Amino acid sequence: MEKEIKKYGQISKNILTALGLTATVTSVIIFPGLAYVWDAIDKAVTERSQAKAAFYRLKQREIISVGRAGKKIKISLTPKGRRRLLSYKLMFSKSPRPGHWDGRWWVVMFDVPEARRNIRDLVRRRLASAGFVSIQKSVFVYPFPCRELITGLRDYYQLHGGELYIFQAKVLEGERNLKKTFGLDN
Repeated sequence: MEKEIKKYGQISKNILTALGLTATVTSVIIFPGLAYVWDAIDKAVTERSQAKAAFYRLKQREIISVGRAGKKIKISLTPKGRRRLLSYKLMFSKSPRPGHWDGRWWVVMFDVPEARRNIRDLVRRRLASAGFVSIQKSVFVYPFPCRELITGLRDYYQLHGGELYIFQAKVLEGERNLKKTFGLDN
């Protein structure tokens, strides 16, 4: 049973990822003979009934919307679906690490109010899991551009102006240790 639940979760994730590649998917998908949206879904699904069930669950949870456009069915992500897709991207993405370091540090600071402590802790854990190094409880450093990840965190956790900052620094105190930590002490 648990293995089956994980499999359905993976199918749903693949569907969301495929839908996320375009704003809207319009395809000749006629229920109950559900066609696969992309190869990514096709590879994860061994039976069409699994794909049909995954689409049904996503629709019931208001993660996707399904409507007709003539003989075609239009499938699109809802705002809730876009947030879910963003959460998958944030969970499984690593901050980019180009081959060459330009000598600049990316510093991320956040000031989330006590009333939203759970969000503050989630941001802290996500930065650490992405490879950032904490130099204070709410200050993290990374040696490569990471603006896209920070923008994603702002959007996903609905952080307001002044709650999450990112900036570049050319020189940091304790830089020698940071270079060792990131393997930049060539």
